[in-house]
Amino acid sequence: TLQLTGEITKHTGTSLVPSILPTLQYGIIGKGTKVELSTDGTTYKAVKFAYECNGPDFALSYEDVTSFETVGMVKEQLPMTFSVGNFAVTAIAADGYGQNELGYDDLLTYVTNQTLLYFRITYPNSEKWLGRAYLMDLTRDLNIKGKQGISFNLRITEKPVLAGVTVVDLLDQDVLDVIELIINLPMPDDITAVNYTTYIADTTTAYQDYKALTNNQKNQISFILIYKLNQVMEKIDTLNLADNNPPIDWDEDE
Repeated sequence: TLQLTGEITKHTGTSLVPSILPTLQYGIIGKGTKVELSTDGTTYKAVKFAYECNGPDFALSYEDVTSFETVGMVKEQLPMTFSVGNFAVTAIAADGYGQNELGYDDLLTYVTNQTLLYFRITYPNSEKWLGRAYLMDLTRDLNIKGKQGISFNLRITEKPVLAGVTVVDLLDQDVLDVIELIINLPMPDDITAVNYTTYIADTTTAYQDYKALTNNQKNQISFILIYKLNQVMEKIDTLNLADNNPPIDWDEDE
């Protein structure tokens, strides 16, 4: 699933085979995408007239670790393993394949021989998926003006690599800074009447920096860290009041 952050523009254009498909709607990135397969990882051949490629559908499994000690009646889950899923490809089964192109017969051979393939799926902006997969579920679809379509799945056997893109941290620096501040705070059980005053300044900074985040940024910080910050503040408040000191104003700088 892609969480979209802006408007989507659908690109349309003239079909490469107008006699078969007069008009194609290419989707978000469609036109110019190339699906290539290889048996050795060196020499690739393109799937001719491929016009649709969907995937991969990554799925992360979780283990439920909720217990009677779970805080706030919030279900706790631990991430476990990935299922990297498939690429689903659709093409036109046309005649006249070139030397570096693949047709239905070639694809059927890969299925019959259970060949572990290398795949390379390149987008118009030069971004590409690279990995290994088995070709499965090869089918002939209904005729389109006398020409047959073919479809198949590339069952991925390992996490593919997305190359040609600029890697961007999902968390911005402000969020990372707050996470580090909270992690560096002591655990509540380690705060005592003897040492609590030494942690007031760091706790104030962590709280104020967290409070300054936007709601979207706050949602990127785990519940466990937020719970830790609250528990540290409560422990310090309790010890401070026990010393007959004025209540700590966490919104003011120390």
